[in-house]
Amino acid sequence: MPSSVPANQNEQTQFAVLLFTDICDSTALKAKHGALTYKAAAELHNALFERLAAQEQLTLIKNTGDGYFARTTSVAAAVRFALCLQYHLRTMAWPSFPLVTRVGIHAGEVANITTLGQTDVLAPAADLVARVMSLAVGGQILLTRGPFDEARHFVREHPGVAVGVALTWLAHGPYLFKGCEEPVDVFEVGLTGCAPLVAPPDGEKAKRALRPGDEETLGWRPAEGLEIPGRPGWRIAGKLGAGGFGEVWAGERDKTHERRAFKFCFDAERLRALKREVTLTRLLRETLGEREDIVRIFDLRLDAPPYFLESELSTDGNLLQWAARQGGLGKIPLDARLELVAATATALAAAHSVGVLHKDIKPTNVLIFTGKDGRGRPRLVDF
Repeated sequence: MPSSVPANQNEQTQFAVLLFTDICDSTALKAKHGALTYKAAAELHNALFERLAAQEQLTLIKNTGDGYFARTTSVAAAVRFALCLQYHLRTMAWPSFPLVTRVGIHAGEVANITTLGQTDVLAPAADLVARVMSLAVGGQILLTRGPFDEARHFVREHPGVAVGVALTWLAHGPYLFKGCEEPVDVFEVGLTGCAPLVAPPDGEKAKRALRPGDEETLGWRPAEGLEIPGRPGWRIAGKLGAGGFGEVWAGERDKTHERRAFKFCFDAERLRALKREVTLTRLLRETLGEREDIVRIFDLRLDAPPYFLESELSTDGNLLQWAARQGGLGKIPLDARLELVAATATALAAAHSVGVLHKDIKPTNVLIFTGKDGRGRPRLVDF
């Protein structure tokens, strides 16, 4: 991008969610069916695209002839639009032959440049969304990490079919795109039976860049409302946190509405750490018995992905979250603060007495459980 903008240009930089689509095999379809027949199909495609875009308030930047470049401020709107587009393209009645499209979604800073009344978007974000789209196969919706992580909180079901139809959210791992120095994590969302839900194959412009062991931790990812694999009757009810190991989500039982924490491991190198945590927690239970100052583990899944550890969930959150709701640590009476420190030290000493070192004591690893007397009591987690 030039450092100076000519007088007939206006430049504006802002954050945007970008969506790029492309009709698959358009050149071959034109040659096979003729330009006029293809034009009739493309007009149906374009009418559907623009109608759905208007419903989700997407701004159309450019019609590329065989697809569109659009933007919005809402990740959820972009994902809902893409899901509806793919569903209707697959199920609508075509007069001659169906058109299949592919979609890429990315978010980042973009620059709007207006030259002689024509507006275009120039930025690495615009280049990357085009590359992500070109990696996809027909019928596929691919996303980069930011939009994927945000959409899982807000898009609970498929917007174009019956209420309650769950989506599938997948991690396909890092891909090295032509022109990019670092690999980019690629993800997919779709409806089983409608979307491909497979890792895109390598191409001239992008190649998969997996590390040894990555394959076993890819695939399914948690999202609001999804049933938890290996735990019938339990559904994802909200994200609690994330780290290098993976993600922590609240799970809720359908019948009783009981809630627990599910710590999912999505990093092959950290899987050993999760297994070690299970071993240490079992050792504590066997030697010290059930304690009120150490979080209990109920179940685990280490024989098949997704790997997770299921434990107690505090409705009061960790020490930082609990203290914030009290107005900050300074607002908590001194005797209550001393009691929290003493109780945490007692739990730590009990663990040390049997040779278990926590090695990561911090407020986020101290969960608070409010007793019947209204006082908050700490429990250690994440050994």
